[in-house]
Amino acid sequence: TTVLAAITAETPAAPADMRDSIAASLIEYGAARQPDCIEGWCELVHELLCEDLGIDLRADEFDETSEEEYIQQLVASLTKRGVLHRKPPPSKPLQAGEAVLAVLQEDGEWHEATVEEVSATLPRMLVVRFRQWPKLQSTPATEVIAVSASVDDAQEEVQHGACELCKCKRRLTFHHLIPKETHHRFVGNSLPAGLDGEPTRIFLGSYGANLCRPCHSQVHRFAPNLTLAKHFNTVEKLLQQPYIERWVQYAATRKGAA
Repeated sequence: TTVLAAITAETPAAPADMRDSIAASLIEYGAARQPDCIEGWCELVHELLCEDLGIDLRADEFDETSEEEYIQQLVASLTKRGVLHRKPPPSKPLQAGEAVLAVLQEDGEWHEATVEEVSATLPRMLVVRFRQWPKLQSTPATEVIAVSASVDDAQEEVQHGACELCKCKRRLTFHHLIPKETHHRFVGNSLPAGLDGEPTRIFLGSYGANLCRPCHSQVHRFAPNLTLAKHFNTVEKLLQQPYIERWVQYAATRKGAA
């Protein structure tokens, strides 16, 4: 199979008699976990090969290629072969009754709303009802986003000001750059590579960014919490990702107060 060919080519130290089972396990792990970015796949491959199977990916003590490089090479090969994809998966279609943020025609800003109807004849249009006003509005799907279902951040509004991603002046929410769901992994141990600070609950609870609710929801849609914690734990790292960059460019056209 394609997965087996990639494993054979990129991880020569993997025992030949185990490669079929490694390929099958990788497919099974991927189906169960469904990583949605390259970093997430690197974590999954490391967990499978190094932690669960105990495979030493370096050929011998003189091998100058690191374990991490072998994993990156394997994931890159799987991507090149079309097994993995760099883009996050498309979001599932919104359904009637779902909580969303939608752009109100009167002020061009995002507000809380509920999907009332999904058009059968115009698939890119939704009818939403805004929570603050008894108003129904037919809205393009590009101007409606699901409220993040993440249990990490309750998205309490903390102040009014400029969002650290899109720079729009709106009501802000606090985004834990190391999501709360992952704090137990770091308290008393060590922080993700490259971060300065102490691995304490006080530091982790205060380390974050003030984001508007639309940007906050898009960040949690972009990657799972552990991937955010390990790889996208600064505003700068988030802004370097094409998915976030495209979203920010769009969100910046909606300046003003919500």
